[in-house]
Amino acid sequence: MVKLIHCADVHLHSRLNTHFSVQQAKERNGELISSFVNMVEYGDAHGVSAVLIAGDLFDGASVPQSLQNVLVHVMQSHPDIAFYYLKGNHDENSVLDGKWEEVPNLFCFRNDQWTSYTVPLFCGNLTITGMELSENSSFDDLNLSQQDINIVLLHGQIRNDGKPDGMNIPLKQLEDHHIDYLALGHIHRCEKGKLDERGIWCYSGSLEGRGFDEPGEHGFVMLEVDEEYGRISSSFIPFAKRHVHLLHVNVSDCFSTMEMVERAKKQITESMDNDMVRIILEGNVDETCEKDITTMEKLLEDTCWYVEVKDETQMTVDYDLYAKDASLKGEFVRLVYGNNAYTALEKAEIIRCGIAALNGEGQV
Repeated sequence: MVKLIHCADVHLHSRLNTHFSVQQAKERNGELISSFVNMVEYGDAHGVSAVLIAGDLFDGASVPQSLQNVLVHVMQSHPDIAFYYLKGNHDENSVLDGKWEEVPNLFCFRNDQWTSYTVPLFCGNLTITGMELSENSSFDDLNLSQQDINIVLLHGQIRNDGKPDGMNIPLKQLEDHHIDYLALGHIHRCEKGKLDERGIWCYSGSLEGRGFDEPGEHGFVMLEVDEEYGRISSSFIPFAKRHVHLLHVNVSDCFSTMEMVERAKKQITESMDNDMVRIILEGNVDETCEKDITTMEKLLEDTCWYVEVKDETQMTVDYDLYAKDASLKGEFVRLVYGNNAYTALEKAEIIRCGIAALNGEGQV
C-alpha cells in the first residue's frame, strides 16, 4: 500500500490584515507554516511516500528568505518523501522553481505543458501528471497509460464545459483519459465527485481557514494506493490548528448590549476558546434598543482567540407611539415616516440614528 498526501491552498506569508491585529496576523502566519511542517511530520509518521501540493503554497511573489529556508529544510529533512509542487494563481514567480538541484526530492510542473513523473510499483506504475494552466492550455495532448495508476494535478475552478484556461477546468474534457484521481486546488473546502467510470476529482481544501469566508473543517486528503487492485482510496484528515465559526444569534427580544452579550455567550462553547468566531446578530429590534457593537466585542474577546460582531438586525418602529407625541423626537419620527423618498429599512435606520443623537449618544 502506497500512501500520499494531497494538499493545496496553504497560502504561506498571507497579509491577514483584514480582521487581525498586526500581532495576530504574525502569529497566524506562523501557524500556517507550522501546520504545513506538522503535516509533513504526520505523513512521515504514517509512511507517506509523497506530498502532492495542488497550488497556492504561497500567497504571493514576495516570500521571506526565512520562509524559503524553512521549506527547503523540511524537504531536505525528509528525503524519503517526494514533494510534487504545482503552482497556483497566487504562486507568482515561486521561489521553489530554482530549488530542483538543492532539493532533489522536489518535483515541479510546467506551464501549458503536461509533465509526468513515474513511480514504479510492485505491479505496474503510479504516474503523477500535472500542468500549470494559462489561457493557452489544452487537454488534447494528455496521454496517460490505461495500465498505470494515474494521478493528475490541476489548480482552478471546475466547470462542466468550456475551454481550459488560467482558472477554468472543463471536466468533460478530462473524461476517458484513464485518470484515477484528479487532485485539485483553488477551492478552500474539501469537495469530491465522480469524474467518469474510472476516476474521481477532489479538492483537498485549504490546510487552515484564514477568514470568515472559510468556516468548517480544514486539513488535507490522505490517499492510499492499492497496488494489487489498481485502486486509490481517499479520506479527509482534519488538521487545522484553529477553526472558523459563524454563530447566528437572534436578538429580537433584547433591549440592551448586555442582553445581547449574554445571548451570544450561550452559543460560544469551551471548544471555541482557541478559534476565530464571528457573532452575527439577527432579528428585529425596537428603536429604543441600546446596542453597542464595540462594547460587545470587548466583552466577548476573552471567550476565544479572535471574535468580532456583525450587526445584521433590522429595526422596527411603532409609528403609532409617535403619532401625537409633541416632543422633538415625535416630530422627527413623523417627518421621516412621511417622507416617501426612503424605503422602510432606510426610514428605520434614519430614525435609529436620529433618536441616538437626540439621546446624546456620540456614536450612532
